[in-house]
Amino acid sequence: MSALIGLVKLAFANLQINKLRSVLTVIGMIFGTGAVIATLSSNEGASQFIKKELESMGTNVVNIVADGSSGVLTSEHQALLKKYVDNFRMLSPVKESMNFKMTFGVNSTPIRIVGVDPAFFLETKLSLASGRLYDSYDNTHSALVGVIGAQIKRDLFGARNAINEYVHVTDQNGSYVFRVSAILRERGTATGSSIDSTVFVPIRTLEKLAPQTSGPTLLAGTLYNDERSSVTREQVKAILGKAFPSGLSTSDSRESIEKTQGIWKKQNLVGICLAMISLVTGGVGIMNIMLLSVAQRKKEIGLRKAVGATDLYILSQFLIEAVIVCLLGGIIGIMVGMFFGQQVAKMMGQWEAVLNLSTIAMALCCAVLTGVVFGLAPAIRASRLDPYEALRG
Repeated sequence: MSALIGLVKLAFANLQINKLRSVLTVIGMIFGTGAVIATLSSNEGASQFIKKELESMGTNVVNIVADGSSGVLTSEHQALLKKYVDNFRMLSPVKESMNFKMTFGVNSTPIRIVGVDPAFFLETKLSLASGRLYDSYDNTHSALVGVIGAQIKRDLFGARNAINEYVHVTDQNGSYVFRVSAILRERGTATGSSIDSTVFVPIRTLEKLAPQTSGPTLLAGTLYNDERSSVTREQVKAILGKAFPSGLSTSDSRESIEKTQGIWKKQNLVGICLAMISLVTGGVGIMNIMLLSVAQRKKEIGLRKAVGATDLYILSQFLIEAVIVCLLGGIIGIMVGMFFGQQVAKMMGQWEAVLNLSTIAMALCCAVLTGVVFGLAPAIRASRLDPYEALRG
């Protein structure tokens, strides 16, 4: 143990003597390790953010979509599912249309209108920023009320209060005056969702305004037990499959989360491969500088061997120097990589870079491994020098 401590002290002393060479060697590792950390931390932050967004919409929600060419999902289909699938706590019909524009004063913006009954809000996790939801009375009477997304509120009202304001909603069939009853909390676009640019209205209102709504009809069902989600989806297909021969699809948040996690894992792998190229480049630089160091320190090596230093001692000395250089570069690279990871995350989305202990450990292990792999050849060369020839040189 004392011999190892002595070698470490000797390595630091040699690095201090050759400061410029040591700094140049460390820089290569900083770039390599920083690239690894920046890639993994920004991707991990994005992955966790998207997972949280999907979970916030409810992991117990199953969406049932019918291909429009086979017809639409009706109240009869909804009744069949309620009767024969015991895991459904609620089934809410959903219809949507993209061909509307909303105007307030001189401001206007294209919107997506989604028609749902009040139970949809009770079962899903769409939270309000202000106002109140429409109720079953509004749905029964096809009231012209709407719950608007945060982006629509910004585009049309800015900092002004939008609750109970009247807006014009137009499409190719006419213009309608809606009252804003509530505003949803901002959700962002990291999941590809356009909820912030969506207006929710009573489903009967949308059926009245746009009876030929483009796109499929959807049923959003919440489950008593989300662990049985896959079984429930199979039951839905068995019950309604014959009624929709051209296509009936089901999806849930669990499936979306798993797919998202899979995508980000692949991106992490690609990022790691690219970052490893930087590490290899840094490692080659370390090997070249260490070989130069061996050539410049021949007399020192010869003198140490002349007074009794073994080949193993010389090999260990140079190998430890390489490892220390890589470790220092790795530690600084982690800090640099975390900074750049945060900047990348801010530019690409609304998340923050996340640096796990496992990522730090992996980066440091890679740094040590780089030192060992690329420092081994110079260390072996130093250990094999003949002391007589070394002193002569």
